Amino acid sequence: MKQYEIVIFSNIIASLSSLILTLGCSYLLTFLPNDLNKLLVFMIVSSLFTLAYMLVRLISSGKIEIELTDKGFAHKWTSKFLFSKEKNIELNWQEIIDYEFGGWSLYKFFQINLINNRKYRIYRWADFEAKDGFKKFARGFQSYFKHVKHVP
Repeated sequence: MKQYEIVIFSNIIASLSSLILTLGCSYLLTFLPNDLNKLLVFMIVSSLFTLAYMLVRLISSGKIEIELTDKGFAHKWTSKFLFSKEKNIELNWQEIIDYEFGGWSLYKFFQINLINNRKYRIYRWADFEAKDGFKKFARGFQSYFKHVKHVP
């Protein structure tokens, strides 16, 4: 059995909170007097958007602990997303067809394709990657998958 602690995020919560905070910051900027120094305005705008960005990351991030065993894969929440009701997940190796690592400019993902066309997917921020067990998990999962599924 191997265990990995991973920081993940909800792209839906991140998108919604980004939109709300960006609109909120933009609205607050309308209250700035027109005769302010341009450097001061830049510092205020930069501070507001940096604060909003950090708040989005905090709101949309969660921590999970993943266990890999000869029987299967277990995903246990150690810290959930804001307002989330997700449950712990356990999968047998027989339910897993294949897996995929991918991503875009803002985030990366790990996806397991399951029988009955279901998918298990976790997302990670791609900009400031957390120092967690994700890379070790990726190598460990590939090894377990090859061992259990007898893939060369």
